[in-house]
Amino acid sequence: MSLKIYFEDGKGNAMDEDGREPVQMEINEDAYPLDSITDFNTHAVLKPPEKEVKLKAAKEEESASMLPSTPRPIKKHGDEVKELFFFQVHEKGLTAGKAAKIVDIPRRTAYNWTQEDQDKVERRLKDEESKADEIKKEKGWKEGTVG
Repeated sequence: MSLKIYFEDGKGNAMDEDGREPVQMEINEDAYPLDSITDFNTHAVLKPPEKEVKLKAAKEEESASMLPSTPRPIKKHGDEVKELFFFQVHEKGLTAGKAAKIVDIPRRTAYNWTQEDQDKVERRLKDEESKADEIKKEKGWKEGTVG
């Protein structure tokens, strides 16, 4: 769209730079009578209605509200999956997260299993230490002596 400048030709007629007369247009002044609008409420009353537009977020909220609010069922993993996971961690030396991805289990489950396994090992070591201490006491060994 180019800018046109109109001026009077000396006889009271409007002309553009090329000598052509401007095209007459009917202007609907009732559509937006801006000179009479004084505040937002008046503008809102005079403004024609807009098309109803739904946003994606509104659609997602509606679809989410239609879903049942019950939690997802907990998936139980069999012993085979757990064995394969620990094989990846202990034998292949992978991290729990990488092993979880290979075995196709949730990452949080993998870290929980790893923590449980470490807790079992710690309990077993403490039990063995306490048993060794009991045997030493039974035989009358003192700390720091080699016998």
